[in-house]
Amino acid sequence: MPSTLIEIYQRANGQKPNARKPLGPPSDSLDCGWFLSPISQVIADGRMLTELLDQGEFAGCEKDVIPDAAVRKVWWDRHWLPILAVGSGRAPTAVLLSPAVS
Repeated sequence: MPSTLIEIYQRANGQKPNARKPLGPPSDSLDCGWFLSPISQVIADGRMLTELLDQGEFAGCEKDVIPDAAVRKVWWDRHWLPILAVGSGRAPTAVLLSPAVS
């Protein structure tokens, strides 16, 4: 895990559910912005997404992924950490611990 991420979680175990200011701006009118998940939620979300991956739930979803040089074209990877939750209940945003290989 990146040292900066460890430092963030040592200072604060996520944001309170009623936090007034998200870490990131909303992407559309249905979005409430991004909030830092507590470590217990990171673990739970990561397990759930990995179980769905193992069950084949993300098969074919790669076509919707817009990769760049550092992001592999996969919907979910078991080595990612879903640290950011979107207030609207959409899928969490992850820290990529297995980036694309150039």
